[in-house]
Amino acid sequence: MGLYDTRCAVTGISLFTADTVMVGLDRDGDGHHPITLGIAGGYNGYGVIDEVVEDRNTELVMAYCLDRARDGQLVFDRHYKRDFGVPPRDIAALLGYFERNFCDSSDEQPALSLHGRPIVYCMMSKLVWDAVAGAFAPEQGTADVWFKELFGGSPIATAIYQPALPEVADQIRDMYAVDTFLRAHGIAWSTPDLDVHGAVYDDDETEAFVTGARSRFADVPAIQSALDRYVEEQARRADD
Repeated sequence: MGLYDTRCAVTGISLFTADTVMVGLDRDGDGHHPITLGIAGGYNGYGVIDEVVEDRNTELVMAYCLDRARDGQLVFDRHYKRDFGVPPRDIAALLGYFERNFCDSSDEQPALSLHGRPIVYCMMSKLVWDAVAGAFAPEQGTADVWFKELFGGSPIATAIYQPALPEVADQIRDMYAVDTFLRAHGIAWSTPDLDVHGAVYDDDETEAFVTGARSRFADVPAIQSALDRYVEEQARRADD
């Protein structure tokens, strides 16, 4: 299969060649809830990101996953060993396992399972993420309060981050702002739409996605500004 596209979970714009944020998700009844903070990189045309921005957040996520692999709570399908390593060779490979869980494996035999459950992901435009995080940042509160409201009682997120909350306080604040925005607009943390994930869109379709996003979020200046920057960046990339 050649290069393919996916779309922003908030705006629906194409993420092909775009800077992107991924969030790890665990199943919660019929839906999902986040278990990681946002991890940034560039969409690589194969459903996931590479050139991951490695920071304290990614260090904590990798350390947790390697610990769970050692104690047998994180299990991998060795069919993917050549692609990602067992355990995963780096954070990009770990996210690759999340993506394979979503579209290339089954609940009965997931590419990766943690405590017996497949971990998947949500993906958003980084321009949109940053714009929302800036415009809807909480005016008061602490990293501990934001973390508890954001992740609830998730034992996974707690194990990953609780010992180091001050070190990722800015990222907690940003994701808390994004979560607040999603709740206000009735948008759930969710995986990509399988009906459109893997498609290849032409210019007219990608322009239509932008038009749709502008209409849906006409009263949100931060989203409008992010879409302006997105259009500019896509035009520059097309000229390169």
